[in-house]
Amino acid sequence: MVRLLDKGLIHFAGVIKNFNGKDILKIPGSGAAGGLGGGFKAFLNATLVSGINMVLDTVYFEKLIKNADMIITGEGKLDAQTAMGKAPHGVLNFAKKYSIPVIAIGGAVEAYEELNRQGFVAVFPILPVPSPLENAMDPDLAKVNIENTITQIMRLMKL
Repeated sequence: MVRLLDKGLIHFAGVIKNFNGKDILKIPGSGAAGGLGGGFKAFLNATLVSGINMVLDTVYFEKLIKNADMIITGEGKLDAQTAMGKAPHGVLNFAKKYSIPVIAIGGAVEAYEELNRQGFVAVFPILPVPSPLENAMDPDLAKVNIENTITQIMRLMKL
């Protein structure tokens, strides 16, 4: 299904280029959110900005973290794409300015070495055992799993 959708988006990009001359395939961020950014750019002349940077700027994140000793961030799945504009990477970029270590937690974790190379001090999964997706995404269970993982991280920090 993903290949079919990608093929459709590439075709639509060609239609846009023929229609108004805008080549959205060459615009960074135009494929985000299923191509929504590209459509906004092509038809509304929108300015594309990083979503996470916009959110972090809005909440004055840089000011909030200046005196932090450590930051813990996370998302549902941490993988090699995390560096492509996902929230944890945006947090990491701000933290690097102040040499604040960042730990990432996720429901699923892949590419540990890549995530460490990106700058995450450590990366932890929150699922203690393999679980069906619907169980893993249950808000009450996710809360318990996050609390348990953070508790274990804090115990390690006391060493």
